[in-house]
Amino acid sequence: MDIIDRRVTLENVDKPMSLYISGDWHVGTPNSVTKDIEAKIEEVASTENAYLALVGDLAECIEMKDKRFSISSIDKMFYPRLSELSVGQYDYIKDILSPLKERVLCSLPGNHEEKIKSEYSHDIHLDLCRTLRIPHMGSAGFLRIKFDRNQFHAPELVVFLTHGWVGGRSSGSKINAVETLSQYFDADIYAMGHSHNLFVSSKTRMSLAGSKTKLKEIWSCNTGSYLQTYKDGSSCYAEKMCLPPNKLGCPKFSISVKNSGLNIKGEI
Repeated sequence: MDIIDRRVTLENVDKPMSLYISGDWHVGTPNSVTKDIEAKIEEVASTENAYLALVGDLAECIEMKDKRFSISSIDKMFYPRLSELSVGQYDYIKDILSPLKERVLCSLPGNHEEKIKSEYSHDIHLDLCRTLRIPHMGSAGFLRIKFDRNQFHAPELVVFLTHGWVGGRSSGSKINAVETLSQYFDADIYAMGHSHNLFVSSKTRMSLAGSKTKLKEIWSCNTGSYLQTYKDGSSCYAEKMCLPPNKLGCPKFSISVKNSGLNIKGEI
């Protein structure tokens, strides 16, 4: 279990902090909508007080020796790198993230990156983090954001991140899985990837504050994907399994920071 501490100094104290949580890009397949990924990165880069956390499966990471390999499932821009597909895909990711590296708060690997690590003894995700100096998280952990005390005396923002494990076709099991995390881990935001679903939800908790009660809203999200299930003229494993069409994108959380505390709102 990793705990990553990041201190944030807001560019404009009158504007909320925006936290984007993204993963499951699956760069390397024709169905990965790289233009949307690049547009989202540009949105983060051009927005005041905006930051990004990554939750794995950024690349497809299926090599030619893998039984899942199919030449039709490879984006043609990676044909020159067929002998080292995962490295080529991660080189592309490194290039598009490089201008944003100071705003990437942390990154963790997904099952696709872990497959390369276990089969080829190459931790390509760790290589990316070391190259761009992005804090590396293991399978799951806490991201604790501390605000500049010269700006605010606000409490810390705690985010629990995991790539996830829940698949299937129904939305209910995926919603239940991420919301269940709040039974075991104490955080303000819970984020899970892997299933390619995109949603945010919130629950309100009541607790005691001295002789009074107070309410706290906690947020859960599934972080979506940039892998298009069905795309004219190409095919991927999701189509072969007839998985549901998915909405592309990632959640964004707006955190209004005041000396009195944090106000969080999630959206997709």
